[in-house]
Amino acid sequence: MREGEFAIPKVVEDMFYTLEPGERLLVNVGSVGQPRDRNPKASWCLFDTETETVRIIRVPYDIAETQDRMRMQDIAEFLIERLGVGR
Repeated sequence: MREGEFAIPKVVEDMFYTLEPGERLLVNVGSVGQPRDRNPKASWCLFDTETETVRIIRVPYDIAETQDRMRMQDIAEFLIERLGVGR
């Protein structure tokens, strides 16, 4: 962005978005293990440069195994527990 420009934030709820001509988009898809939307699945983003579409994909992963490995590293229990509830 150039000086004096500003962005208008928007929340895309349906996990699929088509850019308007000339539109720029910054996508925050969250992360594996520390989501804040009460969905514990891992998330990642696919941007199709030909169709100018963004798709956010959610996939399950072995949360219990991840929690066990975190405990072996002495990570704080509240961080470990939050994985299962996605917040």
